[in-house]
Amino acid sequence: MKKLLITYFVLGVLCSFMIPLPNTYFKWGMEKLKIKDYKGAILDFTSAIKGDPSYEYGLAYEKRAYCKSKIKDYEGAILDLTKAIEILDYSDYHFSRGICKYNLDDFRGAMFDFTQALKDDPKNEMIYFNLGLCKKNLGDSMGAIAEMDKAIKLNPKFEKAYYQRGLIEINVGLKDMGCFDLSKAGELGYSDAYSRIKELCN
Repeated sequence: MKKLLITYFVLGVLCSFMIPLPNTYFKWGMEKLKIKDYKGAILDFTSAIKGDPSYEYGLAYEKRAYCKSKIKDYEGAILDLTKAIEILDYSDYHFSRGICKYNLDDFRGAMFDFTQALKDDPKNEMIYFNLGLCKKNLGDSMGAIAEMDKAIKLNPKFEKAYYQRGLIEINVGLKDMGCFDLSKAGELGYSDAYSRIKELCN
């Protein structure tokens, strides 16, 4: 009986060493993410979270949220990002949650997260750009233009910001300015700008 108990103990110890650690699951998840196996990656990140819910300051939650957003599970991604923010109030987590909210047409909620992200990352043109898109969708055209102005000031070659600002300007009656911005977007490589120029500027 004693030998049997020792055998079970030894087997238990060996099995414990065979269970992958959270960082192993995380690495497997990252490898699957690279090949766009998002569902497989979600399973691995889930295992990493079960092993250590606060792994790398919420990074496993953030990566699982990214995978969920790629398969358009924005609600699930928001839940994961909220968990990540509870672990570490990090600007990238707020930005990602804002993108998910935007995709669900929660423009005010998205604006809150983008504004939070700005506190730690005030020179990120993408945050201003997305704030501008939110304001555009909420009917605040002048506010949207102001946000696009900030994005372009930070990145003078930001073709999408010129494009969006141009459309908004035309919509509020600033046709010359808007058409110039669309032309600038085209110069910088945003090909859709030229079809809008034909439609709106001639």
